[in-house]
Amino acid sequence: MLDRMSAIAPDWQERSPADLGIALVELLAFVGDQLSYHQDAVATEAYLGTARQRISVRRHVRLVDYFLSEGASARTWVALEVESGSALDGDAVVNPPEPLLPGPEPEEDRAGIQLVTRLPGRDVLLDDADVIEAVRSGAVVFETLHGLTPYSSLNEIEFYTWSDRACCLPIGATRATLEGPLPNLHPGRLLLFEEVRGAQTGAAADADPEHRHVVRVITVESGTDPLVESPADNPVEIVEIEWHAEDALPFPLCISSETTAENGAQFVPVVSVVRGNVLLAGHGRTLPIEELEAVPDDPVEFRPLLSTGPLTHAAPLTGDFSPEATDVVETWPSAASAQSTALADAEPEIRLVTVGGERWTPARDLLSSGPFANEFVAEIDNDGRARLRFGDDANGKAPTAETEFRARYRAGNGTAGNIGRDSLAHVVGVANGMIRVRNPLPADGGVEPETLEQARRFAPQAFRVQERAVTADDYARAAERHSDVQRAAASFRWTGSWYTVFVSIDRKAGLAVDEEFETAIRNHLNRFRMAGYDLEIDPPRFVPLDIKLLICVEEDYFRGDVKAALLESFSNRRLAGGTLGFFHPDNWTFAQPVYLSRLYETAAAVPGVNSVIVERFQRWARAPQDEIVNGVLDVGRLEIVRLANDPNFRENGLLEFEMRGGL
Repeated sequence: MLDRMSAIAPDWQERSPADLGIALVELLAFVGDQLSYHQDAVATEAYLGTARQRISVRRHVRLVDYFLSEGASARTWVALEVESGSALDGDAVVNPPEPLLPGPEPEEDRAGIQLVTRLPGRDVLLDDADVIEAVRSGAVVFETLHGLTPYSSLNEIEFYTWSDRACCLPIGATRATLEGPLPNLHPGRLLLFEEVRGAQTGAAADADPEHRHVVRVITVESGTDPLVESPADNPVEIVEIEWHAEDALPFPLCISSETTAENGAQFVPVVSVVRGNVLLAGHGRTLPIEELEAVPDDPVEFRPLLSTGPLTHAAPLTGDFSPEATDVVETWPSAASAQSTALADAEPEIRLVTVGGERWTPARDLLSSGPFANEFVAEIDNDGRARLRFGDDANGKAPTAETEFRARYRAGNGTAGNIGRDSLAHVVGVANGMIRVRNPLPADGGVEPETLEQARRFAPQAFRVQERAVTADDYARAAERHSDVQRAAASFRWTGSWYTVFVSIDRKAGLAVDEEFETAIRNHLNRFRMAGYDLEIDPPRFVPLDIKLLICVEEDYFRGDVKAALLESFSNRRLAGGTLGFFHPDNWTFAQPVYLSRLYETAAAVPGVNSVIVERFQRWARAPQDEIVNGVLDVGRLEIVRLANDPNFRENGLLEFEMRGGL
């Protein structure tokens, strides 16, 4: 610009910064630089490959139906111990009006109870001022996700071993017996199974921290031990419990044991215990209500920025996890379902309320929002803070000018919440009486937000994942994307006026395709289904087997022991070592034949078996079709073999052993 001035005003030679002309030149140069920067930024942010702002990348990838993940917060189970007779003890409070530890209630603007990682030298109870200081020093805060009434009688419960000095719950167990009475243990409660002593040494320091597991109880039956002679007025009380099938034990749990000879061969009556005051907590701290700036005259330009980040993202809980749940037992979620949420289901934990009381809720985008929908989008900026975007009265409602919003949200997200076991040690703002707070299992599920480089790499490939079902095989593959489906098979049939797609489902663990599951699969497949096609969900066609094996036992083995081992190997259960029995439902699926050679192989692998002869190998209640001669039993495209070997239900398959030789 000075060169240009030298050409049009050669007599002006002033170069002092204090000169008015120089000041005007510098001002114009500044404006020119800003315009140039703006042009560069617009050109840079206009393309996915060059965009540097997270919000720009988020909007670009949305054009190809790809959602930029903002990560998720971690969750963990928390076990509580309360003092007997205290204000927190449900045994001492008569008919509490609500859970003594209430859960979050968004409609009432109530957050969950805060839990804090261990602070050296501090008591279990903290106040709000302590939390602020703890966060500044790097502590991690969790909040309870549902309510709970703790009972001192449920702090620690012992198993009932039926006088077994080496009692153990096997892998896959869903039932157990507890020492009673337990009047406050009701169906729906969450229980923690925990090994507290080493089975071989009897020492607490040798307890395996991996042997901890949370289950959701579905039945509780009180009774007495009929095998113990006791006075009629003082029977040995027991409690039989059953928990959700999805919470089956993933490891063998030792309940009582005898130590090794090196450790004195002592009887250890209590190796593992049950803890009944358990609840679920999520990473993140609900902040005080934040006053946002008033909506300007042009609401389209209203983009308020939250003061604190990162904004918590979490998948909503499916079902009621409160022990005081009153819904039908069949709809209670398992404990395992709380940790099996999909990252794509994570939602921002924020709510907006106007001064007039109008509530606004977050949405992933506003493309499907109506003109009167009180919805907004929380877009995470490069610095991790959320910027809120509202609608335009076409896609989402636009807030009116001068509207004042109040934001209530949680801060805390990503892998910072994946704390180790026994890291939580403090509770905030509850009555006296809390003895101990701990997370017996590590927190998991915390995921960092997707990076811009990942989005650039994955988004252009997203459309290559088929999201429509056209052929019968497409419907089968789409059904298999459901987490509970092992395999699926589909067929088209003309049903009079339109085609109906019949989808046969092979559920994991051989669970039944009941009405509730049919509804879940139908909802899952609806987003893949083409218009004009109806859906029908069917169970498999099971083929019960009828097998008889002649077993020659080696001379130094007992026939009874070998037969018991054979029944175990050919069972439909999960075995003690974690392997599956030969006829476990997960080993078989549609159109999978049974080869005679595999029967020989499995039987011959059992210790004590000298030789095997297959005398009967056919479908149950059907005439043989030369299966033994052919060496294979074939099944149809929609059929699955089944052998439960239950004499009370012979129609589910039978397996007979004729034992010869041995002792």
